[in-house]
Amino acid sequence: MAAAPNLANALNGATPLDGATPLHGTIRPELSKFEQETWCSLVERRCGISFSNGRLHVLHAGLWEEMQRLGIASFGEYYAHILRHASDWNSLLDRLTNNETSFFRHMPSFLTLSEELLPLLAPERLRQGAKRLSLWSAGCSSGEEAWSMAIAAKETAAGWHCEIAVLGCDLSTRALAAARRARYSQRAVAAIPEQLRRQYLIQDGAECEIRAGIRNIVRFDQFNLFERSTYPTQLQDVIFCQNVFIYFGDKMRARAASNLTECLAPGGFLVPAPGELAGLPIPGLEVLRLQHTTVLRRTTSTPAA
Repeated sequence: MAAAPNLANALNGATPLDGATPLHGTIRPELSKFEQETWCSLVERRCGISFSNGRLHVLHAGLWEEMQRLGIASFGEYYAHILRHASDWNSLLDRLTNNETSFFRHMPSFLTLSEELLPLLAPERLRQGAKRLSLWSAGCSSGEEAWSMAIAAKETAAGWHCEIAVLGCDLSTRALAAARRARYSQRAVAAIPEQLRRQYLIQDGAECEIRAGIRNIVRFDQFNLFERSTYPTQLQDVIFCQNVFIYFGDKMRARAASNLTECLAPGGFLVPAPGELAGLPIPGLEVLRLQHTTVLRRTTSTPAA
């Protein structure tokens, strides 16, 4: 870890002045092995994302795009700059994170939510005196997963005497802005069954907008899987965290899963994408192979910190 701050020193990096002229037409410099290792270490340390040899081009391209925007010519200068400017770190993360998503992306998970998890949890929580089911889309990108959870829950919980609250969180401020806007193209909403589209969306020209009845039960916040201070304080009944763990190494996957486990209410469920946590022992979770997919349930024991 000690090597990280040495990049700026080794390359005589300096923080560029505010209002620097963006670089245009400049040939992209190559990342040296030392620079690759240093930047990879910084990104993984801060947000868990691992850039293996097959994904180094994503890191290289993201760094250079931000350097061009800021008018910074060397990776050393940029490293020194990023350590001092949190807002530009967020801008870099917008370029490094994969925001690919869709409504009801893994349908078996949503069938499991509506047919098995919620019908099991609702009566349990009511017996315990709780009047709310809390659902969390951890790594929600531009919001489609969170809205899908809300729609599935609304359809399932009709007539139940409990509220539904959905939280969508992501690392990318750009993705969260799109999620809060709650407007999507016709192509984006095509995966939503027609009956549900008519009920929960309003067509407005070439776009569709999420109706107020769903918007009122969903909120969005920025969070980092590896910064516990950004986590919700309310224990969650169901956490979807899908196509997120695949960007972490084994150590960081285990750490992220452990963090999420601590946010689950006893008996609550973690729903990863298929295979993302396969073979990874996580204290406090038991594996359940249900009809449509595999989920993990929080036991009453306390997970390891």
